[in-house]
Amino acid sequence: MLHNSKKENGHSKDEKNKPRDALEYIRTQIAALDVIRKVRRKPKFLKLRNDFSLSGSLNRHGYHSPQQIGEGGCAFVYKVSKCDTDPQSSTGCDDKDSRPDAVVAKVSKRSISNQCSQERISWMSEADILSAINHVNVIRCLEFFHVGGHGVMILEYVDGGDVYDVISQSDSVSVNARSIICQILEGLDYLHGNKRIAHMDLKVENILLNQKGLVNICDFGSAVRVPECGKIRTLGITTPSILPPEYIQCDFCDPMACDVWSVGIIIYLFLAQRYPYGNGELAAIDLSVYRQSLDFSDVDTIEFESMINLTRCCLEKIPKKRLTVKQALQSPFFKL
Repeated sequence: MLHNSKKENGHSKDEKNKPRDALEYIRTQIAALDVIRKVRRKPKFLKLRNDFSLSGSLNRHGYHSPQQIGEGGCAFVYKVSKCDTDPQSSTGCDDKDSRPDAVVAKVSKRSISNQCSQERISWMSEADILSAINHVNVIRCLEFFHVGGHGVMILEYVDGGDVYDVISQSDSVSVNARSIICQILEGLDYLHGNKRIAHMDLKVENILLNQKGLVNICDFGSAVRVPECGKIRTLGITTPSILPPEYIQCDFCDPMACDVWSVGIIIYLFLAQRYPYGNGELAAIDLSVYRQSLDFSDVDTIEFESMINLTRCCLEKIPKKRLTVKQALQSPFFKL
């Protein structure tokens, strides 16, 4: 619901303009997302500025051999190894891939030395949120420091790929779907219930798995601390394909309910191997979320009945009727 007392023909000016303005902004985001998807498997990484020596700077903090493994909107991601200071160690310094102490260095693309810059505010917010989190299903931040004006987060290295890989490599519902979805919800239950933190960008690429199948929720660049009122302004756009209807339609939204919607998108992807309302396409966001029913025509509705029911409850279009994380964990889908 919009909060504006100036009405025209029963509707506020903001109420008329907000969806249009949001969708205009999304158009620019979609263009960027399409480029990113085309290089999903063979990314062409950008580089840090020429006068910044990442290797030397990391080495001074006890890390070496940076190998770029990813890139986001605001940061580069490197796999690095801890410098071995024990001369009796049997692990060679060059054998970084087999070392158990490999970690990830997330380096800001731009300098965050300006105290008032949006980059610094966003980076410090993410660091603050990660420093408050300690749960088996959430990525751990081991250290945070600055090098050459850039922010660096040292995170644990998760070696089993992401949920995108699990879904894309399977022709049917993955046998690990129940375990993965349950772990995602348990991580969210900790974030929502214990820390009042909402992730706000919960997509398959941000759900990592180790070799034993342990889920790690990562990338808290869009995460927020939920105020007592339970609502935040819908100012920024994260990933269009996982946005709930109220994020586009309203000035304020419940971020925890947004996370549950995102879980519903993930469950649907496990079932149908496609996005329910399009993968970031403008027409899907503008029309399908509001008008089309969920399509389970390619799914065995008898075998996966409880999974389908959970999906429907997470993708309830009215936020107040949507399941909470705790309610979702009580679904018959998780009762063997």
